[in-house]
Amino acid sequence: MNNYYDILNVTPEAARTEIIETYQRLKKVFSEDQPAIYGLCSAEMLAEKIQELDLAYQVLSDATKRESYDKELKERGIEPMTLKNGVIAFGTIRKIEEEQPKEKKIPAEQTPEKIHAAKKLEPANKPAATQSFEEKVNGAVLARLRKEKKMSLEDLFEDTKIKIKTLEDIENDIYERLPARPYLRGFLAAYASSLKLEVNKVVNDYLGFFDEWKNTQKPPQQP
Repeated sequence: MNNYYDILNVTPEAARTEIIETYQRLKKVFSEDQPAIYGLCSAEMLAEKIQELDLAYQVLSDATKRESYDKELKERGIEPMTLKNGVIAFGTIRKIEEEQPKEKKIPAEQTPEKIHAAKKLEPANKPAATQSFEEKVNGAVLARLRKEKKMSLEDLFEDTKIKIKTLEDIENDIYERLPARPYLRGFLAAYASSLKLEVNKVVNDYLGFFDEWKNTQKPPQQP
């Protein structure tokens, strides 16, 4: 298991201000508001990473705890191997951060959905215009529209980088296997953009069904 310096990707000589800044940056990178990271790790791995970051920060940001921890590392002969943009848990910080939107380069009037669509190469079999329709969008409707456009799940995976299993769960309305709502919103937007559908309608309709299902689930009983 990585030591706390490696987890936070800082050197043992790092000042407290650097530790705080790095912790805040990594928390943002691994937060559930970043759909891009969901394709790099499972929800369980993400939760484990957040827990590791919190624990490392609690120790290294406290002078007394850090001194005791450094002494323990020295006694055990452990030397942190942290390098700038070095390896952490699963993948590299640089790789993951490159997946995140570069906000300062994005015009204010441009939405995430438009940005996503602009980056994609348009397959020859997709129409140029956005398709409008009246019916409520659930998984069955998405599957039908995809087949009408003669796109396979493999084609959709290549275009959106969403796992085929997740695409199947979306189309089959298997809500209990779908990711957290922020990730699902991003996946639905990518799906709609790929098929040239109205992004807002697809996202809002599908999340409406998803929320209805979620509201029917019994909350866990208190011990």
